[in-house]
Amino acid sequence: MSRILVVDDMAEARHLLRTILTHAGHEIIEATNGAEALQIARNGSFDLVVSDGLMPVMDGFRLCIELRRSPETRALPFIIYTASFTASEDAELASTTGADAYLLKPAEPAMILKTVHDVLSRPSAEPRDAVPNEDLIEVFESYSQRIEQKLDEKIAALSSMRALRDSYHALLDNLPVHILTLDLLGRVDFANATTRAFINNNGPTAFLDAVHASDKGAVHAFLESLREDPRSMQMSARVRRRDGAYCVFEITARPYDSPDGERLGFLLVGEDVTRLEQERELLLHAAEYDPLTDLPTRPVFDRRFDEILRNVGKGARCALLFIDSNDLKGINDQYGFDVGDATIANIAHMIVEASRPGDLAARLCATEFVVLAEDLDREDAERLADTIRSTVAEASLVPAAPEMRINVNISISLVPEVQLPAASGNRNERTTAEPSAEHRLIEALRGQPAMLYRPVYSLEDGHLIRCLVRYAYAVNERLISGDELALGAVKHGVARRMGRRIVDLALEQVHLADIPCSVPLSLANLLDPMIFERAELAAESGAVDPSHLLFEVPDCDAGGIRPPASWLAAARRSTIRLVHVCADLATLRADHITLPAGDEISLPATEVLDPSGNIRPSARSVIDDWQALGVTITVTDIKNADVIEQLKALGISQVAGDALSPSAPHIEDIPRTLPER
Repeated sequence: MSRILVVDDMAEARHLLRTILTHAGHEIIEATNGAEALQIARNGSFDLVVSDGLMPVMDGFRLCIELRRSPETRALPFIIYTASFTASEDAELASTTGADAYLLKPAEPAMILKTVHDVLSRPSAEPRDAVPNEDLIEVFESYSQRIEQKLDEKIAALSSMRALRDSYHALLDNLPVHILTLDLLGRVDFANATTRAFINNNGPTAFLDAVHASDKGAVHAFLESLREDPRSMQMSARVRRRDGAYCVFEITARPYDSPDGERLGFLLVGEDVTRLEQERELLLHAAEYDPLTDLPTRPVFDRRFDEILRNVGKGARCALLFIDSNDLKGINDQYGFDVGDATIANIAHMIVEASRPGDLAARLCATEFVVLAEDLDREDAERLADTIRSTVAEASLVPAAPEMRINVNISISLVPEVQLPAASGNRNERTTAEPSAEHRLIEALRGQPAMLYRPVYSLEDGHLIRCLVRYAYAVNERLISGDELALGAVKHGVARRMGRRIVDLALEQVHLADIPCSVPLSLANLLDPMIFERAELAAESGAVDPSHLLFEVPDCDAGGIRPPASWLAAARRSTIRLVHVCADLATLRADHITLPAGDEISLPATEVLDPSGNIRPSARSVIDDWQALGVTITVTDIKNADVIEQLKALGISQVAGDALSPSAPHIEDIPRTLPER
């Protein structure tokens, strides 16, 4: 095995030589230029140097001259492997400066290995001599002429490459996907308009700067791998968009070249897959959770119970509370199936509320439930059963008959029936173990979220129309909101519970301030037709007009999971209005959405106005069409109050944005009229 020093300023070229020579059994040390290689060669022992010709700091020809001038490195075999010096006089110059062999890139691996073998096989008594001093001037003149010529060619090539990159960037700037380009050193040199708008920052590095702190290390390692091993590769990372919420991005990276094969840099394409992740998690959730009650079904219960049974010998134990009610049998006949379903959903909600954090409540069949509670003895299980009975019995659960009370029957089974001796230390571990992520999230959602209210004003008279409700929960000492919160809630099976909690809190504010509020719906809410009836019941019990509550439906249901027919029917029956939140004008096509009377469309200002503040022609035609149908359009995220007159001229009737009036954590702090600009 020989020890070979590979010198090249291109990481891809070094990687290729390393792969070929290492496979042949050689040990490889790398250097990025001649000056670095000269220092390494003088401080170490090598059998061969393979060097590029044209490099920054010191090129391969000068490196060869310097090695031959030193007694310690004079005998070191040297191969020039270059793509820049291709003329016959270049090969002659290489021989004059002391090179043992001369190869043109790209050479076949077999040719590289043969040349290395031939040079290494030469007798040690035949080292190349240094260039005589009297010949150095002539050699340096010839060398300088060739280097100057090559540098001129390189400058011309770089200028041409820069022009080509600029033309590519102009093309990429108009594509509706997130694109970054990196130079050959892995530095971001371009971000297209879609990416800049997503981050709300014109700096080319803003996208990578917005990567979640927990993902930054992986992204840096990913980019370093791309430089060391240029090939197509993928990774996922969370990126903060302009409103502060984190989105999940699938990032694809690959090298990109000029038409003649010259490497220009690296291309990164990012796809926002947050909604796809939510849909995937939601579909997985829907496969194992009851759509009516949002409780786990038998497969989830069986897995948890099997785990306990496997650990009974190690001290695991649980109580099973089987819950049923004879009072449910006549409700369907007397009041109809909708009322019966609502009653079952309300009972499930009460069972969950009465259970301990971490207990598993599941629906086994039509009216039968089970609560699996770990680490309970008979006395504790009886107390839990009494709590569930009283919680259900005291609640108004039948929508058509609020005065009616439901009683439940509860039978208890203990596993094991006789408590086995626990393994030493096991009990301590169970009681002191950190709660799971699911338990922490459930605990967080039982508490009060951090609320934020964003005002929406009428352009006709300047009065406050409603407030957009935004919220975040503190989980693991960090506030999570938006898509990140929705995705986490779906993963842990609490999305609908979270949605109900936010509706209740919004109704409290509507009651206190007499200001309508709109609440964003998650994907889980879009599959739950009972959300309208539950919200109306909550509004009635809180003495609130249900028409003062609005549900924000994302993206006009386009690109996400469309609500089922039962949900759409419930929306049409309900007095709760809908606000269709559109991320872009494309979702406003008539085949994407059918609006009942009284509904609204919400659009960000960037979709209505161009960067100069002028009305986009595409927006004018779409908005005219919807206004002709009597649909109210709200423009949000206004960052410049000077555009109000343009929006008035367009016929926009409602506006929101920090440039008009900032959001506030308390609804009473919101100005009731549009502040003077």
